[in-house]
Amino acid sequence: MVLPLKRALEVALNTDAPRIFRFHRIVGRISARFEPRVANKWLNALDRFRGGIPMSQLRMAVMSGNLSNIQAAVNASRFGQMMKDLEAPLTRTVQTAGRAAAKTLNEGGFPLQFNAIHPNVIMYARDNVGLQLAADVTAEAREAVRVVVALGAQQGLTVNQQARAIRELVGLRPAHAAAPLRFAQELREGKVAAATRRRLSGADKAMIRSRIAKGTVNESFVLRMRKKYTSSLINRRALDIARTETLTAAHFGVHESWKQGISKGALGAASRKFWLPTPDERLSEEHARIPGMNPNGRRVDEAFDTTEGPRLYPPSRPNCRCGVGLGATAGTGVAPGTPRPGRGLPLPPRATPKPTPRTAGEPAPAPPPPPTIAPPPEVPVPPVPRQVARVSLDPIPSTVRVPPKLPRIKTEFKETGATFRKSPYRTLQEKQAVSGLLEGTKDVQSVGFNLKGIRVQVAKDIGPDKTWNGKYSSRYRLITIKEASLDKIREGISRSFMSRWHPTDAWLHTVHHEFGHALHRKLNRNAYTTYIRWRAKSGPGAARKIAGKPLFSSSEAEKIAGQVSTYARTNPREFIAETFSGLMSNRHYSDEVLQMYLELRGPVATPWQARFDRALLRKARSGR
Repeated sequence: MVLPLKRALEVALNTDAPRIFRFHRIVGRISARFEPRVANKWLNALDRFRGGIPMSQLRMAVMSGNLSNIQAAVNASRFGQMMKDLEAPLTRTVQTAGRAAAKTLNEGGFPLQFNAIHPNVIMYARDNVGLQLAADVTAEAREAVRVVVALGAQQGLTVNQQARAIRELVGLRPAHAAAPLRFAQELREGKVAAATRRRLSGADKAMIRSRIAKGTVNESFVLRMRKKYTSSLINRRALDIARTETLTAAHFGVHESWKQGISKGALGAASRKFWLPTPDERLSEEHARIPGMNPNGRRVDEAFDTTEGPRLYPPSRPNCRCGVGLGATAGTGVAPGTPRPGRGLPLPPRATPKPTPRTAGEPAPAPPPPPTIAPPPEVPVPPVPRQVARVSLDPIPSTVRVPPKLPRIKTEFKETGATFRKSPYRTLQEKQAVSGLLEGTKDVQSVGFNLKGIRVQVAKDIGPDKTWNGKYSSRYRLITIKEASLDKIREGISRSFMSRWHPTDAWLHTVHHEFGHALHRKLNRNAYTTYIRWRAKSGPGAARKIAGKPLFSSSEAEKIAGQVSTYARTNPREFIAETFSGLMSNRHYSDEVLQMYLELRGPVATPWQARFDRALLRKARSGR
């Protein structure tokens, strides 16, 4: 008997699916929270490492043709030592995950307080980052140097070109180190199809096609495109390292909370953990087999059998999205009569019989011997038949139907004041998008905005550009959010945040941004429809005028908007929406940004009013 993966997990774990998947969701949420911080720390360490490479010494080593001299000039071990910057955010990840796991156990009837300063927690980041990650990064940097030197000599690069390429490409994986040099060669040879298959933006690909068609590809253009492509690969690697390290740290925190629960008696020693793949279209066949390799789960301190070898917890390889669940049993420290998951309500207290009256002269009966109270036996997890534990290797498609909950969804949107316009397609991806849209709507409503008259919906295609995650139509007063999985949304926003395109890494940024447009139009329609761009029609140096008064010169306005994000420099509307999203994420801005936000009639919530008042007061005192 072969079951679909999701149903097989529910049967094999012999428990209620939402409860068993709760730890999986905890790890994913906390990892997504700390991932951008770790990625930025890694990129900062790489920039310092590159800046510390002495170019004169590197050119002399390249001229000698000796690989050992080149390796000594680069000194990749310095990069490994700089990985210590990652220890602080990873320690926070472990502590946050451990506390969240302990809270979940408390809600299930297993009293536990997570010790966030336990030596295992404090030493995790030092051991994992200071030893393992530092050694891996150092070895990969040395191998990348060897690959670049070999390919540079093969392509006939000069000494200066090879030295610049080594410093530029040293942070890449060895498998990717040669890709930018090959990409540059494709540009020189005019290979359009090969060059535009690379990881580049649509604008860069269009420029490459145009330059090659006109025959205007020169060396400066090749170097500029190579640098952009290298930055794209570097950012991709930073995200990969951050995602893997934060997932590992979060799983360690959950695992450590279980171990502390067993040692304190809150959990029974017979508690078992279960490997949980993510059942969607991206699930690999290798990871779909892991539940069948561990059909009855494992003890908390026992390693899983996986296709990559024994593992205490996920991830078993980079970008692994698997999780763990816990089949908990009662420990010796749990108070009797406490309700526990999977067990009935506690029995009522046993009635004490009344004493029989004695006649005169009758001797008193001997007291009964004290009852022998045996300790409560631990409840083992029942074994699962192997035929039930077999898992179908066919991944669950993203179009799997989910139970419709339209009345509840529409009611919750109605409570916020907004109107949910379109019925869901009832796919897993759209369910996630609708949940995110509802959460973002409640965020905006919670700070005091009246959302009446604003309509919201989720759609598969929202515009000609596939990179759009949302849009606002002022004509229909309609916010549209793109149907996509949470993984794709978080990945796109994290990448945009690291490139300074957006002001925040919050995964609800798109929802907050579109509500910034909607509220700007609703509260100040004239301002929204009038100011479309920074530059006036009368010339690039003209001042924008609002209410008959000059605001700022166009160059100054764009400079101030750049303090918010790169996208905010596009036009005043986007500046308002980006600043609104940052304020929703509790970002702090300079007085110049807040003053221009008020001049452009941006929506201001009651909790933010004090901030703007202080900015206006400082402006009045300075006499501006």
